[in-house]
Amino acid sequence: ILNFNGFTGLADNSFGIISRLNNSSNAADWKIPAGSILPQAGLPGRIVSGGFARRNKLSEFSQFGIAMALGPLPVNLTDFLAERTSKEQVALDWETASEQNSKGFEIERRADNVQSFTFLKFVSSLALNGNSSATLQYHVIDSNSLRGVTYYRLKQVDLDNNFRYSMIRAVSGLNDTRVTVKIYPNPNRGQFSIQVDGSTADQTVQILNEEGQMVRKLKIDSQQNNLIICNLSAGLYYIRIPNVFGKGSHFSEKVLIIK
Repeated sequence: ILNFNGFTGLADNSFGIISRLNNSSNAADWKIPAGSILPQAGLPGRIVSGGFARRNKLSEFSQFGIAMALGPLPVNLTDFLAERTSKEQVALDWETASEQNSKGFEIERRADNVQSFTFLKFVSSLALNGNSSATLQYHVIDSNSLRGVTYYRLKQVDLDNNFRYSMIRAVSGLNDTRVTVKIYPNPNRGQFSIQVDGSTADQTVQILNEEGQMVRKLKIDSQQNNLIICNLSAGLYYIRIPNVFGKGSHFSEKVLIIK
C-alpha cells in the first residue's frame, strides 16, 4: 500500500503501483511487477477517496511508485456465466467490452469438497494482437459429469503475464436444476456480493469464520436474488448456502477479506 501524500491528478480505477530495481534512476525502467494483481475496480486501493494505492502478490522489494494508466484496464469483463446444459456438459460464456494487451483466459475448475482450483483449459484472446475496443464473446463447453457442485472462475492473463481473477460461478451436478451462484469480488476489501440465479425459493446464507463458527446467517430473497455483505473483519470466511441446488446439494466457497 502506498499513501498518496500529495499526489494529484489521479482518476478512479486508472492508477496503480509500479516498480523498478533499487539501483535504477532511469524512468524507462518503471514496469508493472510480474505476477501482481490489482484490487477490483471500485474498491479501496483503486479509488482516489481511499487515499492510497494497493497492489497484491508482490514477490520482491524494489523502488515503488504510483502511475496513471493512459487508457482503460487491459480487459473489461462484463459477465461470466456457467450453466449445466446436460448431465455431461457445462456451458461457459463470458463477454468483454474491451481488451488491451490481452493474452487470453485460463479456465479453472474446482469440484465440491476439493480445496483448490485446478487449470482446465486456456482460451486465447479473440482480440487482434490482444487489443480490441469491440464487444467480444467467448463460449466453451466443459465435459463435466460430476455429481456434486462444480465451481468455475477465469484467470485473465495479459501479454506481460500479469493476471487477475473473475467472479466465481457454481453449477449443480447431475440433476436438472439450472440454479447458478456467483460471489464477487474475491478477495475483497470488506464488501462483496452473493447472487443466486434460477431459484424460485428464498435461500439461507451461512457465513462461517476460519474456525468453522457461524458469524452471520442471512436470507436471499428470491425476488431480489442478490445480497451485499459488508462490515466483516479481515480474514478467511466460508460461505455456505444449504440445498440451493436441490435437497442435499449445497454451495460452499471460501472468501478472503483483506484490509
